[in-house]
Amino acid sequence: MKRLSLFICLLFLQTIAFAQGKCFNKSKYPGMEIEEGFENEINPLWKNAINDNTDQRRNMTVLQMTKTPQSPIQFSKTVSREGNYSLKMTVPHQLGQFRSEIALGSVPMHSEYWYGFSIYIPEDWQFDEQGNILAQWHARMNVERSQGDGTGQPPVSISVQGKKWVVKLHYNTDGPSFSGAGKGRQQFKGGAIDLAKWTDFVVHVKWTYTNEGFLEIWKNGDKIVAYKGPTCYVNKVAPYFKMGIYHPEWKLFKKAEFEADTAVTRPIVVYDDAIRIKQAPATYEDVAPQKKE
Repeated sequence: MKRLSLFICLLFLQTIAFAQGKCFNKSKYPGMEIEEGFENEINPLWKNAINDNTDQRRNMTVLQMTKTPQSPIQFSKTVSREGNYSLKMTVPHQLGQFRSEIALGSVPMHSEYWYGFSIYIPEDWQFDEQGNILAQWHARMNVERSQGDGTGQPPVSISVQGKKWVVKLHYNTDGPSFSGAGKGRQQFKGGAIDLAKWTDFVVHVKWTYTNEGFLEIWKNGDKIVAYKGPTCYVNKVAPYFKMGIYHPEWKLFKKAEFEADTAVTRPIVVYDDAIRIKQAPATYEDVAPQKKE
């Protein structure tokens, strides 16, 4: 009888921990720190995220992608924020070609992180009101859903829409997706796009679905986001980081949206560099792209 009571007690405590998002495999989702300059090499922690799972190139490593001719992920010496190289990301102008990103793994829920990186938008950029997500923190969904059903909104994203930068925040204090009574969203203006220049970002965030969260974002040293509150969905783990280009309106089942996107007639191209990710305690200076001498 005592053993049964002890078992029930432990089960109850485990259920509470799970509900609070604290019951997860720490060895599988450890704290993550990255310093990435793409100096003709890349940390193997990065995974390739090309289009959807039907694209066979998903089976390649990011390094293999960079060594494949005409690949949408390539090292570049054309422009660099630090050092001699950057990563050139391309999405071809073709229905069904909608994503060229690299991704890291999830981090612990309720953790605090600093992210720094720089994005270069070339001079021949095609201004598009459909918009492109150029950096995002995506939830690892733990519910069944259909691809493209709208519940997979990234908790935090940095986009270019038309001629402006836009930051979007989605959260849910009650559930694991962008649906239900606990859902919420915020949108922040990021200012005008500067072509043929590197744009530096620093992001400071506490990942949690409770009111103890916060999100701060600086663009070229100026704070553009100062938010307190939930920053993600209810889950066992916090969002994972992705960089590159995501243009969801070009998915294969969105032919009408693709054909309506007359603002774009060529491939979409951006360059990424100077990525630093550190778990708290850390500072702005620890992750900010370095000043060029």
